[in-house]
Amino acid sequence: MKPKENQIRTYDADGFRRRAACLCLNPNRDKVLLVSSSRYPDRWVVPGGGLEPEEEPSQAAIREVAEEAGVTGVLDVNLSEETPRGYLDTFENTERKHRTMVYLVQVTELLDDWEDLQKIDRKRKWFSFDEAQQCLAEHKPVQKQYIIKLLSILNKHKNCETSTPNSSQTAHTQPAEEHSREGEDSGIDSTNGHSLPEHRSSTLEGRMQQNKKHDCGSNIDSTGQSIESHVVGAVSKHRLESSNSQTSNRFSTLAKTCDTR
Repeated sequence: MKPKENQIRTYDADGFRRRAACLCLNPNRDKVLLVSSSRYPDRWVVPGGGLEPEEEPSQAAIREVAEEAGVTGVLDVNLSEETPRGYLDTFENTERKHRTMVYLVQVTELLDDWEDLQKIDRKRKWFSFDEAQQCLAEHKPVQKQYIIKLLSILNKHKNCETSTPNSSQTAHTQPAEEHSREGEDSGIDSTNGHSLPEHRSSTLEGRMQQNKKHDCGSNIDSTGQSIESHVVGAVSKHRLESSNSQTSNRFSTLAKTCDTR
């Protein structure tokens, strides 16, 4: 890549040239914008360039895509925890001895006129990720790694969004006590969901019949006394009245006898 006019190169402590680049993404994050090479116009490259003195890498990346691709955009800070502040990774080219910090940018506008279009008739074009890798594979293998790293993060992000809890483990559970009670009422063994053995069902039915008889034998009237109590009381009263009548007749007969004498 040709250095720009009046550009001051900056280097890190290891003597590598400091660069910044942008992967410009469409809103659906399924295409990337490439620009034609300044040296070989028939080849496509990722827009980027050298950092200026005292310039932050993210600022340099935004500046470069505006100059080279006519892109207005913002750092894609919401993709993943692996891309803080839109930062993807730093890639090293040992052959050319430079290190490039790569950022993700969400494109908000494509300008009709931009700096490199006027200066060198630079082109821009949207590519699918597969197409972009094919374009970069032969002449820019390090830049191809940008796409590979991005795809790995996008796939993780997609899997996290679509994953759901196992419905077989969470659907329609009942409290153990309620389930046990339902099992007894319906003749189902609450321990394993199978029908109760015949002898257990018969025993249960017998207990229910006994309870029913017991309930019928202890009917209570509105005063709170049992019907049996009323029957016993009535019989006792009848016997007492009969006894009193017999005693009265005996006294009357005795009196008549005395008068006759």
